[in-house]
Amino acid sequence: METMTNQTSSGLNAGAQEARTAKTNNIIDMALDFTAMTRLFSKGAKPKILLKLEDLFARFNCIHEKSSYDHLHADFCDWFTKNIEVAEKKAKNSGRVIVAAHGSS
Repeated sequence: METMTNQTSSGLNAGAQEARTAKTNNIIDMALDFTAMTRLFSKGAKPKILLKLEDLFARFNCIHEKSSYDHLHADFCDWFTKNIEVAEKKAKNSGRVIVAAHGSS
């Protein structure tokens, strides 16, 4: 009977974790869909940001001090500026590039 209880409890824990993960992913996806900033980044940036935020959110449960949060935040900002580019901007009438794609800051 104890084994049955552990399996049931383990199954519930796995299901609860899966539900929390899905909820977190939905929140991140909605935030990226609704923000005006994503249109400023180069194509392919959104999936990269989404994956990085999923990893970041998963580590929030381990944060218990401001210094830990500051370190996590700084790591994310450092990753972002090294991996996400601002999209080039073109003139509507001529298609001429006004601002070339460049790293974010």
